[in-house]
Amino acid sequence: MTSDKPTYEPARDARDLEEAAATESSEQRLYYLGQAALCWSDDGNHVRALELLAEVAAARHEYPDQNWVLPLYAYELFTVGRAEEAWAMVEAAEEHIRSAGGSYDHEQLAGYLADAGHLDRAVDHYTAALELLLGGDDRPDRDPAQRRGAQEHSPVPRIRTARRQIREQLGLPEDALDRTPDPTAPQRPSFAERWRLRRRT
Repeated sequence: MTSDKPTYEPARDARDLEEAAATESSEQRLYYLGQAALCWSDDGNHVRALELLAEVAAARHEYPDQNWVLPLYAYELFTVGRAEEAWAMVEAAEEHIRSAGGSYDHEQLAGYLADAGHLDRAVDHYTAALELLLGGDDRPDRDPAQRRGAQEHSPVPRIRTARRQIREQLGLPEDALDRTPDPTAPQRPSFAERWRLRRRT
């Protein structure tokens, strides 16, 4: 049985997004270019990804929502050996997170840092993400899935797993953040409540 779901072909999708960007202006154009850069990155075309990311990043002060490209931009710069510029993008991403970010932003930056081989810095951001979530101080509006109403599960287990894997690579033991209860997880009804519901049916 074949699926009707379109197959992800990054180069094709990147070209489609660039074509869409050509018909738009302002922030929508920048959004399409950023998404096209993400597709080119997946396709391994780092040169084209960097060209598009440079354009989007240059407009981020005028359009702050486009700061989402900074972790990807840093990763692409690391990939092509432009480490000094890459660290400048990491620092810009961290500055944005301090002023307007949430656990989602920390998680995204951590993932790209880990992919680039910078595990110590990645752990720092996974830790920061968990601390926001477990402390009830997060900004869920920063997560695109939350904005679409599509976030059905707590991100805590996913972030914990990624953080634990990297800490193990670094030879670090389990710590308190691995054991702290997740306040964002749906709470199972008590036995008394389940019994009341059962009797009503």
